[in-house]
Amino acid sequence: MTDPARTLAAVKRESLRIFDVEYEHLLLEDGSELFLTAEGRKHEAHLHPEDLWGDAEWIARRAVRLSGTSSVYRIRLQEGLEVVLKWNRMGQEIPGETHLMEGAENVVFNSPFEEFSLVQELERSVTGPDAPRIQRPMAIYIHKSPSQPWELGRDLTKIRKHEDIDLQLDKSYAVVYRWIHGSDVLQAFQGGALDQARMNEETAAMDQRLAEAGYFVADRKPQHIILVDPRLEGEGPARGLVDFELLKRTADHAARRNRQRREAYLWRQVHRFDVRGGGLSPNLHQVEILGVPYVWGNLEGSGSDLWVVGRDPGLFDYFRPEKWRKTDKVKLSAGGQTFFTTTKDDIKLVWKTSRVGEMPHLDFDTHREAVTFGFNSPFEEVAIALHFAKAGVPVVYPRAIFRSDNRTRIHELLFDPSRYESHQDFVMPDGKPALRRDHSYITLWGYWNGTDNELSVSDAHHLYPINANLAFKYHHITDAERHDLMASEQERLCKAGYEDLNRKGSHLLLSLDEKKKILRDGEGRIALRYCNLGLVRGGSGEKKLISASA
Repeated sequence: MTDPARTLAAVKRESLRIFDVEYEHLLLEDGSELFLTAEGRKHEAHLHPEDLWGDAEWIARRAVRLSGTSSVYRIRLQEGLEVVLKWNRMGQEIPGETHLMEGAENVVFNSPFEEFSLVQELERSVTGPDAPRIQRPMAIYIHKSPSQPWELGRDLTKIRKHEDIDLQLDKSYAVVYRWIHGSDVLQAFQGGALDQARMNEETAAMDQRLAEAGYFVADRKPQHIILVDPRLEGEGPARGLVDFELLKRTADHAARRNRQRREAYLWRQVHRFDVRGGGLSPNLHQVEILGVPYVWGNLEGSGSDLWVVGRDPGLFDYFRPEKWRKTDKVKLSAGGQTFFTTTKDDIKLVWKTSRVGEMPHLDFDTHREAVTFGFNSPFEEVAIALHFAKAGVPVVYPRAIFRSDNRTRIHELLFDPSRYESHQDFVMPDGKPALRRDHSYITLWGYWNGTDNELSVSDAHHLYPINANLAFKYHHITDAERHDLMASEQERLCKAGYEDLNRKGSHLLLSLDEKKKILRDGEGRIALRYCNLGLVRGGSGEKKLISASA
């Protein structure tokens, strides 16, 4: 039970879920931060920063530095409660004296959130009578004092390969684990309790147990295996496992996990508008904008927001920016910021930087209506796409809207305030407007590879998107066919109550089959989808909000 007298005085306290790990996030008065796991919350009264770290005198009195190449300490917090604090080495070079397993030469140190997520995965995966006791993660501690990344020995390119949230790269992170009482296998060998052959057997047996569960520790050492002291730990596994900064999934397990997550994602997309009761973590909320339901949440540590289309909170993690912003991308448009990428969950997405607030860069005399109308907001684009689908107009699938904390200033002479004025009543649960001036917005769309229903059954057959202009350029269609497509689509939009004020062949998405032939229906008609809604206007010609439920 937490001692109320010792409860941490936090400037901000919130419950967060970061990659399937539940945390209590505390921003403390001195500028340091704590992310407490369920185990850590039980002992919050003893996890004050002054209990975890201090000067040389404090270390001499309260902590013992453990052997190894990293900065790791055993700290006694109270009778019966000891922890291990280890300063995280994300972005640092792996020391030359560290012996890595064969085939693991290119691994990098886990970030703290990645490490805790992998540890909890591992604990759920190793079962049975011979399952080891996995050291329990308690807290992630962020030291208050900033430093330059180079002072911390960080190579930023290594961090970008694996970071889980927008980490504060000028801060030191430490992970805190519950101590497992006992002696490690190397100590047992050095003390004569085990011979060389038994030490090797213990190490190989643990490697085999982890491999069966789909994991490995790249710097395998007998020091990682604990011969548990039952007098202090009570009944339970006789072996324990510690030190997870180089814990990884095996290639087969990673591929299997991605496949499972992708299958779950495709099923969830089919059912994303189903009414679901509960299931929301404390940092997520159900909201509605322009008739469209979203799961909305602040993104911890980044000051950003994410709106995921539908009512399924299980889709939220798939669209966190760290899943797609730093993956390899292919630019899809000559002028705009439109990119294709495959996320860390093997999900294919197209993301576009919204131009809301900009005056269209078009000739006023020939595009007077478009310039006067202005670019739709991301929320309008999503609402229009869903309305198109209801009206029978094929359109790409809207997935999510991301608001970056990055500031984007538009010169007053080029600024269109209309959308900020029309959206001012859309206020999020944190009291801030959904559409905020001087912030950039990105819309995320499904990469066209077939309908969600088709893909949820099987996504073995692939379609390749190509816009009508490029299809003509590369001789997949004739120019006459291109013009016919543009005219017929404009007519179809008109019947649905809309018009594209900047009609272009690049706004029409065609599909190539596996033989690189244009996909056509049974009557020979070219299959297409609308893919650019930035200057689509309601058929009345008015600049008004468009509801998906209209």
